[in-house]
Amino acid sequence: MKFTHEEMLERGYKLVFEDHFDGPDLDPEVWHKNDIFYEKGHMDRRIHRNPENCFTKDSCMVIKGSINEEENGEKTYNCGIVQVKNFCYKYGYAEARARIAVAGPGIWMGFWTKSDYKGSKINSEIDICEMFGDDSVIASNVHGWWQDRNYGLIHRYNFLDGNNYPKAKKLPDGQRYSDEFHRFGYFWTPEYIEFLVDGECHCHIDITNPMFALCHTPVYFLFSMLYGSTFVPQPDENRTEPIEFCIDYLRLYQDDNGELFDLDAEGIHKRK
Repeated sequence: MKFTHEEMLERGYKLVFEDHFDGPDLDPEVWHKNDIFYEKGHMDRRIHRNPENCFTKDSCMVIKGSINEEENGEKTYNCGIVQVKNFCYKYGYAEARARIAVAGPGIWMGFWTKSDYKGSKINSEIDICEMFGDDSVIASNVHGWWQDRNYGLIHRYNFLDGNNYPKAKKLPDGQRYSDEFHRFGYFWTPEYIEFLVDGECHCHIDITNPMFALCHTPVYFLFSMLYGSTFVPQPDENRTEPIEFCIDYLRLYQDDNGELFDLDAEGIHKRK
């Protein structure tokens, strides 16, 4: 199945949001570029999720990874993260057409959603696709996050396989996700979450069990790259290949089950 616009309409879905990133920069009314420092990456360097590493080019959103030399001579791992800031949603089919960065150590990128818009102690995370340095395989997962009320510690649970590795989709015959653009999507209904690559399902999750209650909470979109984190191998210091995660478009379709919410500093407000 290709899930073209016409096919989605035939299934009773409507296109409720899309962005083709054709402007000179990301629309500031829709997207927020985070500015975050992490104090310790590989080689004790700081990691900067730098807004300057998130931009538009050739009608794509680009999130770039780089090693930058600061004025004091120290080197910093630079990368980026952007999130939708003005709406969130519940149920529908979301799809991003994207080209993954060329493989290499130190690269961790993703297209995902979260529900922590109110600073809640318990929230969900749906990872449509993540890449951990190997551009021949992507992974999908569903997480629950909560904060320990006694100690303030943050905990995570992987709904797919407990605390094991997420569901992976490997391309055949030596193909790589960096070779060309692919369509990464997921169906989210009251009954299931289904992850797809180029219209082919590689993971189906029944979310009707009460343990999946978090998976029925409105979420917002994020695109990100974390470069130089100790969670993945140390980057190649001599790499000359550009490290760019390129997103051609983002689309969201909803049927009668779908709900849209305006998102602001106070939380969410259902659209009428």
